[in-house]
Amino acid sequence: MICFEVWINGERACVAGAEKMRSIHASLIYVNKIHGANGAVFMVGVDTESSESLKESASWLGRELNINDEINIKIVESGTPDKPETVKSFGTKIGPNGDAVRYCSFCGKSEADAGRLVAGFNANVCSDCTNLAADIFRDEA
Repeated sequence: MICFEVWINGERACVAGAEKMRSIHASLIYVNKIHGANGAVFMVGVDTESSESLKESASWLGRELNINDEINIKIVESGTPDKPETVKSFGTKIGPNGDAVRYCSFCGKSEADAGRLVAGFNANVCSDCTNLAADIFRDEA
């Protein structure tokens, strides 16, 4: 499978990749903070699609960088990428007992963690995300 081999300051940081990968991405974000120090953050992740209704997002790196840090990314083929640091599910999948396990399509919380989900066509939304959206719409009105 296609993977990113990531090196930071001459040290191998990870090999990121996954089966049924929809996309692989590396992001370097510099934040100019108004109060306090400026900073850069580097992230590597993969979005996968296990089925039409389940999507997963995996992350390997999420770290702050310093001035003069050097990042090298090589596109490689590997059958054994490193295990991701985090994996979030979005949508619905079939659990070990054959029952549907649903996740919020926006924040990735499981129905057990969210408490309540509204299911729609290819998407689910939890009450926290619904409340956040309502607040945003209210503030913009």
